[in-house]
Amino acid sequence: MSEADGLLGYLAPSGFEGLVLLRANASTTGSLMLTRSEIAPSDPGGELPDNVAPFTWTVEANNLDSAPTYDLVVETSSIGGIGDFDALQLYKSDDGGTTWHRVDNLGGILVRDADRGVIAVQDLTGFSQFALGSSEASNPLPVELAAFEASYASGEQERVTVEWETRSETNNTGFNVQRRAADGSAPPSSSETGTWMTIAQVDGAGTTDEPQSYRFEDTDLPYAADSLRYRLRQLDADGSATLSDPVTVTRTVDQAELLPTYPNPTRTQATVRYAVPERQAVRIELYDVLGRRVQTVADGRAEGRTEHTMDVSNLASGTYFLRMQADGRTTETQRITVVR
Repeated sequence: MSEADGLLGYLAPSGFEGLVLLRANASTTGSLMLTRSEIAPSDPGGELPDNVAPFTWTVEANNLDSAPTYDLVVETSSIGGIGDFDALQLYKSDDGGTTWHRVDNLGGILVRDADRGVIAVQDLTGFSQFALGSSEASNPLPVELAAFEASYASGEQERVTVEWETRSETNNTGFNVQRRAADGSAPPSSSETGTWMTIAQVDGAGTTDEPQSYRFEDTDLPYAADSLRYRLRQLDADGSATLSDPVTVTRTVDQAELLPTYPNPTRTQATVRYAVPERQAVRIELYDVLGRRVQTVADGRAEGRTEHTMDVSNLASGTYFLRMQADGRTTETQRITVVR
């Protein structure tokens, strides 16, 4: 087995996105990090082939004390539509994507393993960007994503508009729009607490060289989330899927408010929703028609959007009043009806 073939012995378990290996060198300390962006590489000089995977890999230094030689392993199983694995080429850019060169033309030793879906290259220098492409028509690397963004609009009908564009598509069945919510009650260091949910399916254009534009409006927003993340799951005709980088939108709160409680009327439980623009003391209490406090729903400091479950199963039928105080001031009162 050659030294280049031996690179494949460094492979991590299935599902990893890549591996950078520092060459054994006693004078070098630190490490290198490989990241993958779900955005097609820029190519102003037209040096990349027609079929380019819609990803860019970047090698970055981490506390290195000298410029090392390194080996690189790129895993391709998440890239659909590769018909001729041996025709794939790895390209390297040392100037942020302005110019590109095939790594085997730079003296690197390239080895491919179709069974495991990996490409390895040995003896590289320079902290660079990498792209994967092929000039073969049998390698229809599926979708070149040109833009992906989400924008938030407040008002009576709160919504997030998700928009994206593709430069070209090959066997593109469509897109799943996925959303992940950040819990407003979570600490600031916790950026995500939910799971990714598919909230819409949008048909793709199949195979086309023409740019395509897509748009989806999300109007069913989870109330307590102060921020929302969106991503695309692109589906290829061969059953493979590719994920985009996520984008984040932040929802602002302009004033303290007690939103309508639901369901109302209620029999056993109701959801109380409120929002305050900055961290402050909030107290929400339930009173009967005689002005007697029958329950404290919330009492503590809060910020942003919050919701609580109110248990009314032990209350008699009738009319009650929910009163919210923020920073010691009564801000809103709401009528609640309990039915049996």
